[in-house]
Amino acid sequence: MRIPRIPILMAMLTLWLQVLEYTLFQPGLFMNYLTSPYKSTKHVHPIETPIDFGQRRMLMVEGSDDVYITLTTVEDLVSVVVRAVEYEGTWPVVGGIKGDAITVGNLMKLGERVRGKSQCCPHCVCVEV
Repeated sequence: MRIPRIPILMAMLTLWLQVLEYTLFQPGLFMNYLTSPYKSTKHVHPIETPIDFGQRRMLMVEGSDDVYITLTTVEDLVSVVVRAVEYEGTWPVVGGIKGDAITVGNLMKLGERVRGKSQCCPHCVCVEV
């Protein structure tokens, strides 16, 4: 797993100066956004994303069917963060949360099973979801 530079700098400061304790959570995309236009949780408002099950369409790079994305619900992230804040020990540099990993292609197939195939207009380049 590749860790971005800022967390590495934070880890170095923490080790050298012992001034700030932190942990890195990498939840990926909030699964709650996939319910747009419907609200699936109290504090997360629906936004448009490249994945739109409501309209049965997905914006994606051609040939990216095998690329993995990670999906986590807001509720799961909140649960982990609450436990981390209440934890008495020293936090690890990389936190312990991992959402569900799925390929873009499999997410499209899931959308087709749930919502049916899309009906694309002839002027658009569409990916059926």
